[in-house]
Amino acid sequence: MAFRPFQRSLASYAEEPQNNYLLLRFVAALLVIYGHAYAIAKLPGRVEVDFIQRALRFTYAGGVGVDAFFVISGFLVTASYLHRRDWPDFMKARCLRIFPGLLVCMLATMFLLGPAVSSLGPAAYLTDPQLYANLLRNMTLVSVHFRLPGVFENLPVDAVNGSLWTLPVEFLLYVLLGIFGAAGILFSRRWYGPFILLCCVTAVVLALKVHFFIDKSIYLRLLLLFATGSVLRVYADRIPLSNWIFGALCLVTLLWYHHPGFEYLFTVWLIYAVFWAAYLPDLHGVNRMGDYSYGLYIYAFPIEQTLRQYIPAIQPLELFTCASFLTLGLAMLSWHFIEHPALELKKVKFREFLRRRAVVGS
Repeated sequence: MAFRPFQRSLASYAEEPQNNYLLLRFVAALLVIYGHAYAIAKLPGRVEVDFIQRALRFTYAGGVGVDAFFVISGFLVTASYLHRRDWPDFMKARCLRIFPGLLVCMLATMFLLGPAVSSLGPAAYLTDPQLYANLLRNMTLVSVHFRLPGVFENLPVDAVNGSLWTLPVEFLLYVLLGIFGAAGILFSRRWYGPFILLCCVTAVVLALKVHFFIDKSIYLRLLLLFATGSVLRVYADRIPLSNWIFGALCLVTLLWYHHPGFEYLFTVWLIYAVFWAAYLPDLHGVNRMGDYSYGLYIYAFPIEQTLRQYIPAIQPLELFTCASFLTLGLAMLSWHFIEHPALELKKVKFREFLRRRAVVGS
């Protein structure tokens, strides 16, 4: 048999109906829960970090999970636009993916969990104007607020749902990608790569030089990862994907462990590992389950906080285990009764419906 390490491209795998993205996102969500458990379960005088932070030093388990989410999102969302070629339909699909599940999570957190765990009485809690202002801000994703009246205020982390900070960034990137598609840039293979490179360089310069953007530089990595996933989808036919390349990249990354720049090499490895894991292992049986990753992501933090409040001495691994099982139950309910039914509305042609109603009305 001939040695052909570059036999197939990423595009050839992406065109096949089966992949492992459901499993990858599920694992990424568990990494976020695992990473948060160490911060939430922290006790005075006890310093513990998760095994990924011990190994890598520059990031933690939750950071790796979020990085994987944004690479996958950039790739799949770009593929969605290339398939739809319609800005309203694209944005409708993106809104249906984010907002219905988020709304139910916000309502459950604020009006079921909040009164039960707040240090305020139910009447004082429900009449606090901050409660309703936060609901409006969080649901518009203009600015996410992490605190509720009297909720978790004495815990090491007083945020109610610290995971939500990534959602405004992700939705903004959806909007920007939609604008690039509507302007035709996304469909120009000649110009899309240079254009995205220019945008990324500009973002890096602003993050280094402009005070406002320095304060927001935490979002820069997510932008770059999303942009990388998007560019890889546009030029997927030029990206070789093979076990040989993945193995070689693993070896080089391990050998470079103690050298300067390991953080950047690890990021390259992570990006390639995401797509290798998405297509080459035959793990497609997992696709029979629902997509529980979003529910895991948005519900886990308040559940971990609640467990920490009522079991103050809980250990990080205990917190991770208990929270994962409890959150999985909510994630399953969210997927089957909220998220999946909402996504079915993508098939509804609202513009045609409104046009027909207008004709009938006239």
